Amino acid sequence: MKIGSKAKSWFLWTLRLMGTVLFLGLLLLSLDAQELYRQLNSMPFWAYLLFFMIYLFNQLLTAWRWQYLLAVSGIMESLWNLAVAVLYGQTINKLLPSSIGGDSARIAYLFKSHPQKKTLALSATLLDRFLSFLALFFLGFLSLIFGSEFQPKLKVTAGILLVLFFLGIAAIYWGVFDSVIKRIMRWKSLPEKISIVLVRFWRSFLEYRSQKWAILSALGISLLRQGLMILNIFLLFRLLGNPIPLGELVVVISVVTILVILPISIGGIGVRETALASLLRISSESVLSFTLIRYSFIVLVPLILLADTLVFSPRRRRKAL
Repeated sequence: MKIGSKAKSWFLWTLRLMGTVLFLGLLLLSLDAQELYRQLNSMPFWAYLLFFMIYLFNQLLTAWRWQYLLAVSGIMESLWNLAVAVLYGQTINKLLPSSIGGDSARIAYLFKSHPQKKTLALSATLLDRFLSFLALFFLGFLSLIFGSEFQPKLKVTAGILLVLFFLGIAAIYWGVFDSVIKRIMRWKSLPEKISIVLVRFWRSFLEYRSQKWAILSALGISLLRQGLMILNIFLLFRLLGNPIPLGELVVVISVVTILVILPISIGGIGVRETALASLLRISSESVLSFTLIRYSFIVLVPLILLADTLVFSPRRRRKAL
């Protein structure tokens, strides 16, 4: 059984690797190596450091939001420990078949640190991920509505969908659908294990809902984080010679975020680049320059993690003793 499971895992990983190679191959067919070198060489060193600092600050905001949600559940963790876990997760995201691999690493860290509060830890981490998506899609809908580059019909459609979406979220938040959700959890056709998990998640959600400002505060952090991330990408493309309208960029990033979740490539590599080139109508050299700069951060992040392992972790252990 174990051999079959490993064989299946390797088979799926190979398929995703083939997907990455296929999508990257489509870009490389039209690649001008000299132009790619020129764009990379034109990046000022101060700008690179600025983008890297914004990247790190965004990861700190992620850790702060996660810490806040965990504290509501009664799980206390230092901001530094959570920031290190987030950085590990970001690195793992680039190696596993989808963008949720980092969440698995973060959950594993909490399970090890708080074995008696696994459900609460899992609920907080999943809610953290949901609020991140919610903030990004909210900004995407706003861009569709107020962006001058979009057609009036699209603006109206986006406005209607945004209103309906938030009415549904508000209805769940204020308990309008509580009776319906409880009936679903009591369905006899549901397996017992799934039913138990749903009940535990529901109780965790009720804990957050009882503190009215908890989710709204975490959503505010998410909006700040996603706004900085978009601004970082916007300025980076500008420096690479691609003055993309901000509204269009926000919408495209929202779409690409959904695409890279699909387990059809390794860490979204290839899918992200092909989608950006097609939707933004920019050259493969610009997209690959953007990708190489962003992925170079993953080379620098392990240096921070190494410092934590060699310097800060021993200090924390000595203090604990």
